[in-house]
Amino acid sequence: MQAAATGAYSGTWLGLDGVNDTSLIQVGTAQDTSDGTATYDDWYEILPANEKLIASVSPGDHIEASISEVSPGTWTIAITDTTSGQSFSQAFAYDGPAASAEWIEEAPKVNGQQAVLANFGTMQFTGMAWAGSNPSSMANLTLNMNDTSGTVVASSSAIANDSFTISGS
Repeated sequence: MQAAATGAYSGTWLGLDGVNDTSLIQVGTAQDTSDGTATYDDWYEILPANEKLIASVSPGDHIEASISEVSPGTWTIAITDTTSGQSFSQAFAYDGPAASAEWIEEAPKVNGQQAVLANFGTMQFTGMAWAGSNPSSMANLTLNMNDTSGTVVASSSAIANDSFTISGS
């Protein structure tokens, strides 16, 4: 990602819930640029709390993340930077319904406003699983992300072999 003079932001994450309810547990990375400086961090969030930064990561690092139910109402969030060896794993109370799973690349809201999507390059989600099911058997769509003028700024591949990619423009 090239540092931009104006703000541009992207979040790469996986999570449970949030589609049809206000519950959400998620873990991922942020690739942000503002005032000519790029920052890269990993984080987790359990709504309604704000995200919690875990550590800085470097561009191109390989990240593995998971959210796993330990027992009813207790979930472990884990994220490992396999390039640097840095890892985080902690159990948290979470009582959401676990009714949906998401693997997301997004332009987050910043200060309550929709951010400009940072040119994040290409992200690949691999080894996807949800409650023991095969994501390849779920909705298998390709999607485009458009900016406010309708220009495609990112697009995804279809799910194949429990993985897919998202590429920025």
